[in-house]
Amino acid sequence: MSSFIYAIQFYINNKITPVGDQTAFLEYAKEFHYNYLFFGIDRYFTWSSRLLIESATLLFSVHEKLFIAAAFLATLLLVYALRKLTPSLPWLPALLIFIFLPATEFLSAGSIPTYVNYIFPASLLLFALFFRESKNIWINMASLLCFLVATMQEQLAVYAFLWLLFETVLAKKNKKPLLGNLCYLALSALGIISSKLSPGNALRLEKNIVSWFPNFPNLNIFQKAWAGLSGDRG
Repeated sequence: MSSFIYAIQFYINNKITPVGDQTAFLEYAKEFHYNYLFFGIDRYFTWSSRLLIESATLLFSVHEKLFIAAAFLATLLLVYALRKLTPSLPWLPALLIFIFLPATEFLSAGSIPTYVNYIFPASLLLFALFFRESKNIWINMASLLCFLVATMQEQLAVYAFLWLLFETVLAKKNKKPLLGNLCYLALSALGIISSKLSPGNALRLEKNIVSWFPNFPNLNIFQKAWAGLSGDRG
């Protein structure tokens, strides 16, 4: 129930304030004749390496009721995965999501684009990381697909790589099987490589630096990392 309520908030917010990228995506849909896959491919070369995430953003911007179903399932996966961290308090993840990720915080770029680009892939990633070693073959397959989509988001690809690198080192130290971790580690590395090779990311970086952060090229790697984490644009 909490997953459905959380998802419906984004739909309501979108109806009240269809702003920013949300209105732009409705225009993109007409421009690309509702060819969602081609839109994602085009964005890879002109704006973003997120491919299927971009396609999904366009799809859900047009079909808002379908978005409710997808957001419900994604939030359910997020809560289900986070419950692994608090087995004795199964209600806690849902409560923390409402407190720390309120839907009202995601209005500036539009509720649907923000959810699909950040919360949606993060939910898929956490589900994949926690359940990739399940004994159920269908959950294994679902985890792999979730992971492939999630690592199209460049930040999550880096987080996944670091997570899996740590787990691989730990598994080696404890003399546990490494094949599964190494496969997922390689996939996360491919996600990072894809984002680095994307012409669209390079074009977007240039435009965003000029518009929002002209001092960015002068920062060292630690300052850039802090700017990304803190949201500082100074």
